[in-house]
Amino acid sequence: MSASNYPESPAFRALRVELEDRARDAGLREGHDAGLREGHDAGLREGRVMALLAVLAAKNIAVDAASRERITRCDDADRLDAWIRRAAVASALADVLDDAH
Repeated sequence: MSASNYPESPAFRALRVELEDRARDAGLREGHDAGLREGHDAGLREGRVMALLAVLAAKNIAVDAASRERITRCDDADRLDAWIRRAAVASALADVLDDAH
C-alpha cells in the first residue's frame, strides 16, 4: 500500500506542503545562482576574446578565419590572458598563438 492511500491530518499536510515549498525554493535559488555564475564566466571569456581581437586589430595584425575560430572557441581564461599579453608586443599572429612561448 502506498503512502498516498493513507489519510493526512491537516497538520501533517501543512508540514508536508511547507517542506515541499522550501525544497523547491532552495532548488530554484541554487539554479539561479549557478546560472549567474555561468553567465558571469561566459561574459568574462567573451570580454577576453574581444580584448584580444581588439589588440590585434589595433596593431594591424590580420586574423585569418581559422585563427579567429580558434580564438573565439577558446574557453581557457589563462590561455586567453597569455595571448592578450603576447598580442601587446607581437608583430605577427604566429607570435601570439604559438604555444611554444
